[in-house]
Amino acid sequence: MLHEIEISVTNINLEEAKERLQELEANYVGTYNYKILNIEIENRGNIESEEYYTKWARVRSDGKKTTLTLKEQYGTDINKRLEYEVETSDFITTAKIILKMLPDAKYSYIEKSRIDYRYKENNLDIVIDKWPKLPYKMEVEGPSEESIKEFYKRLNLKSGTLAPSIAVSNEEYYKMFNIDYKEMINEYNEKFEKMLEELQ
Repeated sequence: MLHEIEISVTNINLEEAKERLQELEANYVGTYNYKILNIEIENRGNIESEEYYTKWARVRSDGKKTTLTLKEQYGTDINKRLEYEVETSDFITTAKIILKMLPDAKYSYIEKSRIDYRYKENNLDIVIDKWPKLPYKMEVEGPSEESIKEFYKRLNLKSGTLAPSIAVSNEEYYKMFNIDYKEMINEYNEKFEKMLEELQ
């Protein structure tokens, strides 16, 4: 089990972010194209309240490595997210197993690209994500809230907006940019369902 402590910065300028990361001597790890299936398990309370709780499973693959992750978020505090993760051998088979176990669960499939960096000085992972139809988004994850905020201050980006909470759902994130999340997810879910059919 890991405590996932991170901040998100939306609407960043990619070239500015890459230049600043290079200046701070963050190490480039790689660029990946992900398949991601999120499976809703439990939600209760208002997303802006400290009483909020959500739990979901994620199956993710970059074509080489596939992981199954269980995530829990308590309230809006960045120190109150728990993560349990194992590596599996196959994306679509793992997805099918979880969906068989949770036949009534809502799910959403999506694909995105990611640029991955590592900042050894503060033991931080920095990723720049490109979701369909959205501008670039940066996430900084590390061992403490203090080390993350110190790094973000040193990064000194002119672009981007610090997200108010890591409890913001993907749907809420898309709403920030006036994009119909459900319509887009329906298109990707149809693609995922065809992948399931091919496994028969």
